[in-house]
Amino acid sequence: MVQPNGASLHGFFGEPPETAISYLENKRLVPTKHWHDLRDGAHNQAFTVANLSRIDLLGDIKQSLIDAQKKGLTMQQWREQIMPTLKAKGWWGKDENGREMGTPWRLETIYRTNLQAAYMAGRRHEMLQATDTHPYWRYVAIMDNRTRPAHRALHGRVMRADDGAWDAIFPPCGFNCRCRVSPMTENAVGRGGYTVESSEGHISTEIANVGYASSATVTKLKLPSMEIPFKTDAGFNAAPSTGATTKLIEKTAPDIVRKLPEHPIFDPSKTTVDDFVKLGRQRLDDVFNIPATADKTVKQILDEAKHAVDYVPHHAKMQQWLTRELERTRQAGSVAAEIKGNAQAKQLMKDATKSFPAEWVRAANHLGDLNVRVSQARGFAYTSPITQRVNLLGIGIVNMKAGDGWMVVSRLDIAIHEFVHRIQAARPDLDTLFQQEHRLRTAGEPLQSLRSLTSDPRYKLDEIARPDGYYTPYMGKEYPQYKGREALEVMTMALQPILAIDRANAVMLYELYKKDPRMLELALGILFHSR
Repeated sequence: MVQPNGASLHGFFGEPPETAISYLENKRLVPTKHWHDLRDGAHNQAFTVANLSRIDLLGDIKQSLIDAQKKGLTMQQWREQIMPTLKAKGWWGKDENGREMGTPWRLETIYRTNLQAAYMAGRRHEMLQATDTHPYWRYVAIMDNRTRPAHRALHGRVMRADDGAWDAIFPPCGFNCRCRVSPMTENAVGRGGYTVESSEGHISTEIANVGYASSATVTKLKLPSMEIPFKTDAGFNAAPSTGATTKLIEKTAPDIVRKLPEHPIFDPSKTTVDDFVKLGRQRLDDVFNIPATADKTVKQILDEAKHAVDYVPHHAKMQQWLTRELERTRQAGSVAAEIKGNAQAKQLMKDATKSFPAEWVRAANHLGDLNVRVSQARGFAYTSPITQRVNLLGIGIVNMKAGDGWMVVSRLDIAIHEFVHRIQAARPDLDTLFQQEHRLRTAGEPLQSLRSLTSDPRYKLDEIARPDGYYTPYMGKEYPQYKGREALEVMTMALQPILAIDRANAVMLYELYKKDPRMLELALGILFHSR
């Protein structure tokens, strides 16, 4: 039995467990909300703990596990050493949303999951080096009342060591999985009366729902001798593997640089629009090349779609993945927008700002007081450039200091849109990039009435725009009173459909992708790569 039950890896490897320790040492720290946020083989190169976004705590836990194995500490000894650190740094009990952080039970799961994967990575490495004498592998489950039915179904099945199925189903195949794989000689297969089977034609992948607007890939295997199929758990869709093992079997390792890019950050005042467009093109591939159906990615759905309705059902999944990536790479959601307003306004703004890079939200907070009112009136945002007494439509006469702001919002996408206006005031260097793009694209184009361009009587007669090739004429709206920054809706209308999740914004994202891919790439490039 390979489950490290209260013992250390020393009991399995002897002194020292070099391969297993290196498996942990070589992992990068990757904050996630859920274990399954990392896809396929990414777990082999990324160290993560669900609902832990702080890099320092991830590093503490990872190093403590490495030290525990070098010293031969049991689970109880390791837990006693790491608990004071977690409590001192505030990661214990439950967070403000009631989600579990550090508990004795979670520490046991963290210990077992990471040690089991480390042991199995080393075990697989050793077995691959012995395939000349032991060319067959047998799946072995612990046959008791705690064994998953799917794992029980695979017990005793034998396949060649080079069968592709092992790349996905080599244990552990789920949390607290106790299964293992036993290498076999040809004589042992014959003596035991085993049948050597092949996964060819009997293995597939499925998209499993693992929460609201969230999914993960799982592997399904049903050999002819099996009554029920075997399935991996979400987040356990790739065999634990060391770098040495990857080279040994001469297969390309999962590209964590593409799946989990480092996203270098650039100063927008020293980086060109074209540079951000190129960076955004890479991020578009990262964010949109995620599974939409069993056989198509979100990007394939968009490319093949003839109408927005073909894409709309998949928008939430794309937006959820994008938010996770922004949380991981830009610390989105780690800095709360500081506002003045009632409970409804505060909750709405909390939801609206969760995907904005932390540095952007911090800049908005430093600008001044932001007052937010929830109303069905037309949304607007205003940031005062000076200390003054001003009469705001629907608000009345208010005293404002330089940098203070007011927003009127009615729903989530409007709150996102108006908060982008706040970002424009706090970070004009970001808006300058969109202003440059607008001036380049609309040079020589006359201003036109938005009412005539859209046939929408809700627009006032003095609302004007240069429509260019934007996916909506409103994107080209200009405000003559803001000299040099007239095109204030380019940035808002580029980011809103990316960050909002409802059906109307899914349609807008479809239109943006189809009609103006360069603008989508620019928005993604700035969102992920601009300081």
